Amino acid sequence: MTLLSGGALAALVLAIPLIALHLRRRKPPRRAVGSLLAWRDLPTVGGGGARKVGRPPLPLLLALQLLALALLVFALAHPAAEKSTAGTSHVYVVDESMWMGAEEAGEPRIEAARADLRERLGEVPGDEAVRIVGAGAAPTVLFEGEASAAGGAGR
Repeated sequence: MTLLSGGALAALVLAIPLIALHLRRRKPPRRAVGSLLAWRDLPTVGGGGARKVGRPPLPLLLALQLLALALLVFALAHPAAEKSTAGTSHVYVVDESMWMGAEEAGEPRIEAARADLRERLGEVPGDEAVRIVGAGAAPTVLFEGEASAAGGAGR
């Protein structure tokens, strides 16, 4: 597998601010209370807020966001499989509508199309895959196989 756009992987740098947002310590919300006299005798917890970074309160959310970012960046990098070993495939579409029966330069258009198809098939290496599709009222596959065997398929 190859990545067609390796520069897109640089977008993984966006993970740094995402992690920083999750790790920063948030101040507890302020709430109005009737009296602080009950809390006066409680020992203070922590060192006065010297640490600004702490454990993320929602680690699963952070993991899911990082996974989504990684998948998005991977998709933007256009992953592609190596070229298949099957080789090149050529597809030819032949119009089989009633308009191909009209004459042009003294012969039906379909005959000119067949001659053109035979000429094009002659240019294709014999071991390459060829498909010929007839585009009529209902499309049909007229031929599927190697180019060397497709010589008479356009008929």
